[in-house]
Amino acid sequence: MIDDLSRRIRSKFEGLTAGADGAPGLDRGLGDVTTSSIEAYRLYAEAINFHERARSAEAAVMFEKAIAIDPAFAMAYAKLAVVENNLGHFDRRDKYAAQALKLTDRLTPRERFYIEGFFYSARRATLGRSIDAYTRCIEIDPGDQACRHNLGLAFLLLERHRESVEQYEELVRRGTTSATSFENLATARMGLGEVETGLAVAEAFLTRNPESALGHSRLAAVLVGLGRYDDAVREFDRARLLEPFDADYDNGRVVALVLGEEWASANEAARTLHGGKDETRRWFGAHSMFALSLFRGHATEGLRWADRVASAYKTPGQRSSLGHQAAAFVLLATGQAASAVAATTKAVTDAIGTVGEPTSLVTHAWALSAAGRTKDAASTVTRLESLTNPLAAQRDAGTWRWLADWWRWRAETRPAQSSLCRTRKPRCPDEAPMLWSATHTC
Repeated sequence: MIDDLSRRIRSKFEGLTAGADGAPGLDRGLGDVTTSSIEAYRLYAEAINFHERARSAEAAVMFEKAIAIDPAFAMAYAKLAVVENNLGHFDRRDKYAAQALKLTDRLTPRERFYIEGFFYSARRATLGRSIDAYTRCIEIDPGDQACRHNLGLAFLLLERHRESVEQYEELVRRGTTSATSFENLATARMGLGEVETGLAVAEAFLTRNPESALGHSRLAAVLVGLGRYDDAVREFDRARLLEPFDADYDNGRVVALVLGEEWASANEAARTLHGGKDETRRWFGAHSMFALSLFRGHATEGLRWADRVASAYKTPGQRSSLGHQAAAFVLLATGQAASAVAATTKAVTDAIGTVGEPTSLVTHAWALSAAGRTKDAASTVTRLESLTNPLAAQRDAGTWRWLADWWRWRAETRPAQSSLCRTRKPRCPDEAPMLWSATHTC
């Protein structure tokens, strides 16, 4: 039951938005949140303003202040979980999302479905429940842009590109000013093979919002996917001038420099990134230095950087798992199969239950097979297959491709063809990678 004071507060702030200049951002229904404190609400609104401009660290501070005033402010906990996710602090994301879920008994159905959608999105096993919750949210309120954005993102990460396009096209039709929504639409269009349309989407947003650091960054990410690395670096530089403290922009610039083979500049930028105080900056920097070490053919140096990738975060998780997998790749390439198995065992442990679990299992199967442990490798592949049905009705294309990679590595052509035929076509040109920034939730 929602108390009368909460109702009066929502009525008092009816129609208030956090978007710049009153524009409809992803939280344009800001007035419809449940809290017993006007001051907590004011801080929440300020936090949303930061969040919609991708200034996640500043948003987190404001959400924490709102919670300190109203410890039962479920949406503040939920949005704090979102910005911690976008900062790469997945342990904090899980903590705050769980707390928000505990407080849903006094919320509106729309708030409750939003919180459930976000909470269940962090685990592959509950991804179907996340999609169901977001779907029910927009059935109640078709104008809820945060629910629609996150539903589109879930489809995008499952490579269900057409369904993702439907959600983001609707957001654009409803007047969203979110740069991330435009970028995800561009990425989904590219996933359907509509490369020029995808680029036009990203450029259209920036034409309307030339001073948006996030807009420049999102265009740069699309340019990276198209192999236009010099143009991407210039756009990341523009984003960094407008917002100098965002780690994503620095990391994106390093990625573009590496792919463009600008080795000296990439090395300098990656070391600067690794020297930052934040865990996420250190992780990005170490990951890039690992890649640069391998490009130079320095396997021992690469192993040292892989260890720094694995240890960048105090709490192990899907990103520390990637560090252990990076070490395993080097160890396998240098004939150290037993040590590679030890590394991939750690990788699987860190990634259990996360969206990174399938890739850790593929790497583990490779290592086990290289070590001659064929039965253990087969058991690992069986475990991977058990993860390929997160939505009950169908298997996602990405995991089928991981299975195909395994069979290809085993040089068993017919199973590889069986798996590959189930993936959606067409793919992006030259297998352009999923853009890192598309993982931002709202």
